[in-house]
Amino acid sequence: RLRARVEQGQSTSVAYDSELARLSTDMASMRQTMETVHSSLAQINAAVQGAVDRVPPALQARLQASDQQVSQLKAQMDMTSQELQKSLLEVTHRSDRLAIQLADLSGLVKPRLGEVVGMRQDLTTLQQRMDALILRPPPAHI
Repeated sequence: RLRARVEQGQSTSVAYDSELARLSTDMASMRQTMETVHSSLAQINAAVQGAVDRVPPALQARLQASDQQVSQLKAQMDMTSQELQKSLLEVTHRSDRLAIQLADLSGLVKPRLGEVVGMRQDLTTLQQRMDALILRPPPAHI
């Protein structure tokens, strides 16, 4: 039984050694990739710096002035955006208050509207009676 455990331990050890070797190979590959990336970034940085160094001073000054103007415009846009958000919030609150007032008025108007409809029906009936009296032929004794 002990021999079976030893053999199992040796089998596990071999599996671990194999996995460790694979991980070691992967790490070496990653290290090489990182070195290549680092080298490429250094070349790009050198190329960018060389391009910046070749920009004439007058153009650099204009670019800096443009950057400052862009920054100022961005700050103004941010301020305007904040003001617009504040105004929108105020308009939303006013709209909510008006909706509440409109609902209140609607509650007052609806019952009166029923009364007006009733009066209109009464007036229509009265108009029909008046028309009937006017259009009726006079009595024979007149």
